[in-house]
Amino acid sequence: MGAGLTYSEFLKRLVTIVVVVIGVIGFWYLRQVIMLAFLSAVIAVSLSLPVGRLEKSGMRRSVAIAVTVTGVLSVIALFLAIILPAMLTDTTTLVEQFPDAFNEVRSEYITWYLDQDANIRNLLPDINELNIDQITSDAADFVSPLLADAGGIVLGVLGNILVVVLVAVFLLLDPKDYVRGIIMLTPPEYRSRALEVMVQLRASLTAWLTALTFSITVTTFMVAIALGIIWDVPNALALGVIAGLMTIIPNIGLIVPIIPISIFTLADDPVKLPFVLATYIAIQTIESNILTPSIVKQQMNIPAALTFLFQLISAVLFGFIGILMAVPLLATIITLVRELYVNDALGQQGVKVDLEYDGADTIHVVTSTPNQDGGAPLVVTQTFQAIGPQVMPPPEDIAKEPNNIPEPNEDS
Repeated sequence: MGAGLTYSEFLKRLVTIVVVVIGVIGFWYLRQVIMLAFLSAVIAVSLSLPVGRLEKSGMRRSVAIAVTVTGVLSVIALFLAIILPAMLTDTTTLVEQFPDAFNEVRSEYITWYLDQDANIRNLLPDINELNIDQITSDAADFVSPLLADAGGIVLGVLGNILVVVLVAVFLLLDPKDYVRGIIMLTPPEYRSRALEVMVQLRASLTAWLTALTFSITVTTFMVAIALGIIWDVPNALALGVIAGLMTIIPNIGLIVPIIPISIFTLADDPVKLPFVLATYIAIQTIESNILTPSIVKQQMNIPAALTFLFQLISAVLFGFIGILMAVPLLATIITLVRELYVNDALGQQGVKVDLEYDGADTIHVVTSTPNQDGGAPLVVTQTFQAIGPQVMPPPEDIAKEPNNIPEPNEDS
């Protein structure tokens, strides 16, 4: 073989490359199944919180799981029983009233259109030839293919939901079996570390659930109060719940509630629709740009731009479920990189890095390393002077003596 490379080493590298390639190909073909399994794990972690509380009160685990799952499914069924009939009724009313409303708006527009100057009329659309039959025909042509595929889509979604719920329940029944299996597959010298990593993964998902609960609660109450008290929109609480639940999907979820909000508002008083939508958008802007980012950064320390970009990547790779699970998946990846690469491979456990800017051209990189003797951390400052597009380091680092400043609290 080549210089410095024995046959056994070459064989090991070749086998490694083949295994990696097979793994990547297998992941690609099974990516939807893997994401469903990840969703099941996230649901299991979220349900384990109330199950744990019930167990502490003296209830058997199997009974606690049954009570929790039954309670969640009952709340979902009750919500759908309240909101779906009202939406169907109001949608039917809107469809029945649409022809008369369209003809009235068309007549008013034509009258106003004919009163305008010829130059202005050339800039405006002429809907004199447009009629309700043409609109209905075009809408039917657009909707018919969608309805033809709706049955298969609904069955597929229901099947996936059933699989996810069953797997989540199995994970809840005896999580120790799965943890024990992972520990058994880990070399003995790494088992303690593997358990620590799993604990950190669960902590990351719990932090996401905390931030998500805060976001859902705030959005639900703000939307319900604004729509119900200020604008007197029917079913305001249900609309608030829908808006709150859609915060599970950052940045994109705010669009979905616009549909039921518009339906109920149009059925009640069409004049209020622009003001209701403006109020809803204002609430979502405050929630998504001020409240939620602050709690997410505090709980998980994930930049908003990184979350949005990862959503796009997840959407391309995994479709809708990728958008839904983008934040917990990103939190999981960040935790694995931090624990396995930064802490273990680089040996940077407990090290904190901060940037300080002195004017526009000077950057100070402040590195705080824990003291092994339990004393004050060692703080090292590196100064970089920006020259044009490049950053030039000075000849020597500036090191400070260990100070008496206590280490920041991990919970802060």
